Amino acid sequence: MNRTHTATRPHEHTTGPEARRRVLTGTPLTEHRRDLAGVPTTVLEGGSGPPMVLLHGIGQSALGWVRVVPDLMASWTLIAPDLPGQGASELPAGVPLTVGRVMEWLAELIAATCHVPPVLVGHNVGAAVAARFAAGHSGAISALVLIDPFGLGPFRPAPRFAVSMAAFQVRPTERTRDRLLGRCMVDFDGVRDDLGDRWDGLADYALDRAHTPGVKTAGRTLMKEFALPVIPPAELAAIRVPTTLVWGRQNPEARLRYGEEAAARYGWPLHVVDDCGADVHLERPDALVAALRSALDSKEPKEPKESKESKESKESKESKEETAMATPTKPPTTDQIRSAWDTLAPGFDRHTTPHTMRFGEQILDRADVGPGTRFLDVAAGSGALALPAAHRGARVVAVDIAPAMVERLAARARAEGLDQVRALVMDGEHLELDDDAFDVSASLNGVSLFPDLPRGLAEMVRVTRPGGTVLVAAFGPPPDVEFIAWTAGALRAAVPGFTGLPADPPPLPFRTADPDRFAGILRAAGLDGVTVRQAALDAEFGSAEELLDTVRSSHPIGAGWIAGLGEAQAAEVRQILDGMLRERSGGAPGAVLHNTFNIGTGTVPAA
Repeated sequence: MNRTHTATRPHEHTTGPEARRRVLTGTPLTEHRRDLAGVPTTVLEGGSGPPMVLLHGIGQSALGWVRVVPDLMASWTLIAPDLPGQGASELPAGVPLTVGRVMEWLAELIAATCHVPPVLVGHNVGAAVAARFAAGHSGAISALVLIDPFGLGPFRPAPRFAVSMAAFQVRPTERTRDRLLGRCMVDFDGVRDDLGDRWDGLADYALDRAHTPGVKTAGRTLMKEFALPVIPPAELAAIRVPTTLVWGRQNPEARLRYGEEAAARYGWPLHVVDDCGADVHLERPDALVAALRSALDSKEPKEPKESKESKESKESKESKEETAMATPTKPPTTDQIRSAWDTLAPGFDRHTTPHTMRFGEQILDRADVGPGTRFLDVAAGSGALALPAAHRGARVVAVDIAPAMVERLAARARAEGLDQVRALVMDGEHLELDDDAFDVSASLNGVSLFPDLPRGLAEMVRVTRPGGTVLVAAFGPPPDVEFIAWTAGALRAAVPGFTGLPADPPPLPFRTADPDRFAGILRAAGLDGVTVRQAALDAEFGSAEELLDTVRSSHPIGAGWIAGLGEAQAAEVRQILDGMLRERSGGAPGAVLHNTFNIGTGTVPAA
């Protein structure tokens, strides 16, 4: 079935409360207010039979269950709350939204509304909440149903969906709302037409909530606490009630393979709904009700199967690591590092350095670099830090393990008349430089890539005088480094089996992505007064080809990604990226991408 998304249709707009009443009119549900764990909570209740608790997804409310309510109420008593901070359950000032509070909130909801343990049903974020609750409170529920759940794998939405989601979050309008919903569903227009006036109420209410600051803040917190972290396998294995998975086959938010892996690992039945995206309850209510009835006919829990990891042989895992387009996880040797960066040097100098050179100026503002400053640039590449420092009057030594990089740095220095720059071939883990020789030692995406990061930092500290500054800039979290995240997303969409960056352990460029961990590493190196601040490098890419050239030349990982593409795959990746760039820029062929860096600084203590 093809998506046939049309423009927003005109209708009489209503405010938040009026839109909510418009959806509920004619629905056999009663709205109640309950105080649960300090959260004034709006709950929809109705029906007869054993209880079923429905937890909605992010950016939605209990109203989203409207299409399945009539059929479910014939067999169950429904309890559908607005999640804390969402819908009409706005958080009071001073009430923090933590995992513990959400668990307490759900326990109090069940105690207040259910005379026997209920069936617990959750959708995306609501499913992650339900799974976390079931792991620690299996005795409080009778069965668990997870619909397109977050938390079973890394949150890696399809690129076009991610762009539409970001556009709606930044600027919630009818246009961005409908574009996002069009990405969520296979047949958006069909759903909208089937719901009629009730759809208009749902859409108006969603837009009203998206403009409400407290709701937006709570939504970000719920995503951070429940959608982004992967639920540990041991926690999922602790669930001791019958558990069922329901998944839209074309879901762009939560990947179907996560459901397939969980079904195999824990013995959970998986119902895949065809011609359906991320909102089964809205798009295919008949299929969801059928899956629920099928799942709840038998409530005998199945024993979790032996984990997939424990079954894999060492040879099988090593074979997977060597598969084309996999991201390498083993630390490379010194010769491999030198050879890789020598190979990348021409493209790095042409495509990557022009972007990072502009950022170098911002980084140097964090240190007192001026005329006469003795400045060391470690793993200098072709001069993104060294040359701006020289322009400020510093006396610069720039070192890099790759001779080809050093040649290009020296050529740039000569072309710019910077005679005070010395470019040397040198291994940053073994600096052939005197102790206390520099006032400032710095590195931009250099020392953070060293296999032995503590050794590299120790060398920077050793050659910096007491009271001098050590400054290290490195990538922030992968989703916030858009030139990499967008490319990885396009590759996942175009290349079967492509998994992108591993999460555990993270690859070398992202070992310091967490600011707190980064600060700890700098303190462990012996630095005082450590601070880690985040800064954004806005980089403009005129086309998908330019973006891919930068990814290809910026690091051996990116080079491996692009080299592994077949001709048809490369064309599809370019097409996806071109579409994303145009969507970001409003139709122009190029766009500005935002890339977060952590900038860590510390002072060498007095002897």
